[in-house]
Amino acid sequence: MGVFTEMPTLGLFPWGKTSTPAIPSDGFGVNGPLRKFGVPITLSTASDLTYTIAQLLSGYILRDPTADARNDVFPTATKIVNGLGPSVVVGSYIDFWIKNSATSGGTKDLIPIAGAGITLSPSAAEIAKLQTAVYRAMVTNVDTPAVTIYCLGILAVPTGS
Repeated sequence: MGVFTEMPTLGLFPWGKTSTPAIPSDGFGVNGPLRKFGVPITLSTASDLTYTIAQLLSGYILRDPTADARNDVFPTATKIVNGLGPSVVVGSYIDFWIKNSATSGGTKDLIPIAGAGITLSPSAAEIAKLQTAVYRAMVTNVDTPAVTIYCLGILAVPTGS
């Protein structure tokens, strides 16, 4: 087991303890793995691009499509399954967000495209300027890699912000 680090004391817990539970540094907690987020990835390529598994694992991609709409491709199912490590099983998943960070006028939608072995659900979910899409990529087959990427929702910036 890894070295434990203390969380800040939060007071009385629902189960009646007043001490703060320790979190193991190996990333596993009582209720399963703890999600570790990396530094947000900023992409400003003035062309379509293919995301990498490392970018998805960062948890947050800021994508400026610059001058026009972009058809960005998710990595292949093989790359996602391999990127999740040797203990990946059917049902393993990662959550990540993609924000369309375009700020100037014009149509600058991001249009996600499925890589090989990927199913998108829904099949089309454009991310308009200043919107953020929340995704879950779930492994549906390990032997012949297959992944379904679910768009869990699209968040918009409130008017006047």
